[in-house]
Amino acid sequence: MKQQNLINIASIIAAPFTGGVSLLGLVAPYVFGGSDDNNSNQIMKSWEMQNEQWKIMIEANREEVKRLREERAAKENKIKNNSDEVARLNAIINNPHSSEEEKNNAKKRIVLLEDDNKKLKKDLAKLVKDIEEKSKVPPAPSKPWSFPKLGLLDKVLLASGTVLLIYLLIPENKKK
Repeated sequence: MKQQNLINIASIIAAPFTGGVSLLGLVAPYVFGGSDDNNSNQIMKSWEMQNEQWKIMIEANREEVKRLREERAAKENKIKNNSDEVARLNAIINNPHSSEEEKNNAKKRIVLLEDDNKKLKKDLAKLVKDIEEKSKVPPAPSKPWSFPKLGLLDKVLLASGTVLLIYLLIPENKKK
């Protein structure tokens, strides 16, 4: 608080000599992050909480993707087994030594297996789509940006640099 009072007094005293530019010293502490530590602490706590929630969500997504991949592998294995069974049944149908009853049973079984494969392939396409959707990782919450806290010397240097810059930018009126 004493530093703030010193800056305020110095700004008011220097105002007539700097054309009022030094009054920026009254505003500088608020612009450059004066004493609102409580607000910045709340912002950081909020960010940390959002970051924790994001981590929990990502972990849940990973578990879901893992489960979906296992389910996809099981369905792919089932399709493969069905295709192998269809090939075996086709061999029975094409075998001249098979009875008519065996051939009819094999045809019925092939129809059921092919229908099951169609259903499994539709489910598999849906699973692949779900895996792709769940695999997309949402961006992490960005850390809030805050201007660095400036000490008294830093603020005085900024104010004097501003005054010098303004002094150098104002053209001099030379009388001829």
